[in-house]
Amino acid sequence: MRPQKSTVAPRVTVNVSSEMANLRKIQGALNGFWQTSDLSYGFFLSNSDTIFSDKASKTVDLLGNIDSDVWYLNNQGRIKYDNNIGNTLEQVKGNKVDLYRATLLSFYSAFEAYLGERIDPILPKKNKHHRWGPFVESLSIVELIKPDKYPVRLRTIFCADLIREIRNKIIHEAFSVPISIKDPIVDIWKQKQSTIAPQLGWSPLIVDTEIKFAINQVVGQAVNHVKEATERNKNIPIELFYMLFTFTNLDSLAFEIEEALLPQNDRNGSQVGRKDTAVRRRDLIVPQSPA
Repeated sequence: MRPQKSTVAPRVTVNVSSEMANLRKIQGALNGFWQTSDLSYGFFLSNSDTIFSDKASKTVDLLGNIDSDVWYLNNQGRIKYDNNIGNTLEQVKGNKVDLYRATLLSFYSAFEAYLGERIDPILPKKNKHHRWGPFVESLSIVELIKPDKYPVRLRTIFCADLIREIRNKIIHEAFSVPISIKDPIVDIWKQKQSTIAPQLGWSPLIVDTEIKFAINQVVGQAVNHVKEATERNKNIPIELFYMLFTFTNLDSLAFEIEEALLPQNDRNGSQVGRKDTAVRRRDLIVPQSPA
């Protein structure tokens, strides 16, 4: 049987600003952080019924030979971590959700830093160093949405802004996230964007359509992925998918900002990889040397 052809879009190398390249570098580091941490948790939990079967055993008695900062003595001469292995396993089970939240928040912070470095220099002095949200408000500036060929698209802004709303909910509402497209936070966000976007000059004919796209792209997809995992008897927290969508949607917005701002045939910046189908400005693609 012949192997099936890959359905994954080929990647190309594109020219971007040094700020975008740095954002990608941070994204790569955070991907490594959550992936290796997740693997570590999985390895730990896989031994729950073997070397960790006696749940009353002290964790230090079983793992004290491991080089870890948790064994560092405090001022009273006691180790900082003194739980039994049963409590440790329960803690590890819960760590995944916190891992995904922490990674999401870290990348969002890096994206805000990118906006400060990339957008602040082109803003009027009175608007510099302002808050970056809602994005439909803070990024609806002529340099981004009015270029002749490659403006930042409203749907891309909405997707990133919905991520921003989820990030705010994690921070301010006891780590809560929407678990349905009918969640009150989604409806509140929808009503807010429906009012703001037309006031900023976006056509009412496309605002509702793009809002629905963003809701389905972010919350709808996350809900569907959790449902599919459950059908395969896997318990995957929805925070994993919100974390992954934070990477993809903020990266997409950053790249469309690059497409709007970079000079034609720019070759003076940095380079990153991107799916070929996600590049509108073909002049940014770095020609491949012949084999």
